[in-house]
Amino acid sequence: MNNKLSILNCRLFVFVAFFSILFFGINCANAKIIEVSPSKFSEIYPAMWFSPSTGEIAAITVVDEKPPAPKFEVWIEPGDPEFAFLNSSDKGFVYLGIGDEVFKNPDIPKKFKLNNKLHHLIKPKQVLFRPVYLCKGKKGNCIIQIINFDDSSQKIRFKWRPASAGSDPDAVLALLFKEGTPEPNDVEIKAIYGILYQRMLKQIDLDGIKKLVEQLGSDDKAVRNKALQELEKRVRLKQPVIESPGSIFPMTGTPAQVWGKYAENLEVAVNVKIPLIIKDLRSSMHKSMKRYEALVYLGENCPHPAFLPILKAIALDKKEGLGMTAIRSIAAIPHKGMIDFLIDRLTAKPIVIALNTYERLQALAGAPNDLIVYFDVKKSWEGVDWESTKKNYKKWWKKHKDGYDFSKRLPPMQHVGGM
Repeated sequence: MNNKLSILNCRLFVFVAFFSILFFGINCANAKIIEVSPSKFSEIYPAMWFSPSTGEIAAITVVDEKPPAPKFEVWIEPGDPEFAFLNSSDKGFVYLGIGDEVFKNPDIPKKFKLNNKLHHLIKPKQVLFRPVYLCKGKKGNCIIQIINFDDSSQKIRFKWRPASAGSDPDAVLALLFKEGTPEPNDVEIKAIYGILYQRMLKQIDLDGIKKLVEQLGSDDKAVRNKALQELEKRVRLKQPVIESPGSIFPMTGTPAQVWGKYAENLEVAVNVKIPLIIKDLRSSMHKSMKRYEALVYLGENCPHPAFLPILKAIALDKKEGLGMTAIRSIAAIPHKGMIDFLIDRLTAKPIVIALNTYERLQALAGAPNDLIVYFDVKKSWEGVDWESTKKNYKKWWKKHKDGYDFSKRLPPMQHVGGM
């Protein structure tokens, strides 16, 4: 009976988390308060299991230290007191700060040292200020905030939410897809894409772009010029290349015509293409051709820097079947750090992703071919030492990045503005 309830609670949590993000966006928090106290204990032992990935707790129902399911990775025993991972390999806690603001918007460090016992990190007086911790498990990561930690009453209360529900996309992506960390579970994946989509909507400001396009038809030259400059600043392109997948020639015309078409395409991307992309996550091109076409559409029909966090998440996710397609669109959107990101993907697997990334790098950065390192004298693609090649590219780019003119490497009309 308890196992059935645990499964039901887990399914219910996943549904509520996804529903909240889809319909309410970032204003609807996924956080909840968890209490471990005598009223929750079984008659067997005064302790409970805790699942960092789903926020569930489970009573001790058998006399051993084996959890009821793999997701229950943490042992909580308030009277001891103990709040710890039993198996500490690549799992543990990291102190992030104090207070509600840190819990909502944690600054997760890129490098951190894990402690598998949370009770060793908590200081008695510190509990009064509600300390916040990153909890890194094998099945998923979460953020927890200690509200009460009292061994005398055998009570521990803390606030929980998925680590991916933070507001800093770069920090979250770095955490979720960091080499050597557990693969993000479905709760984390859906949460992060929900947050990124809401942020994208605010950054794009589709209504604002439509108004600027209208101003391009003004009789006042000053109004037209000001609108054009603002559009170029927002999109970081002098005049976007507008083309449909498979077309040979980009659309040309007056600024009002080109930007008008761009605004139409952007509206389709925001309302149709992006929802399609994040609805069927981790699918391959063979399973979802429409999703593949939607990813291509972003780079070819309406390149915008607001798409980058979603595209980069897809490119970094090892379980994603369309990572190479995401890289193709990333390379079509001029932005700071574009070349650095592509260089980092030279060691991505499978090898076809590395090859595709290399081609994009050559087109955009124009690096010399002798940066490639081979294992054998045949110099075939199968024999490329991608780790050494990546190091060579990093050294070359560090030397040449300052003052580099990207506009000479982009297609006609697609010149960079505000790199």
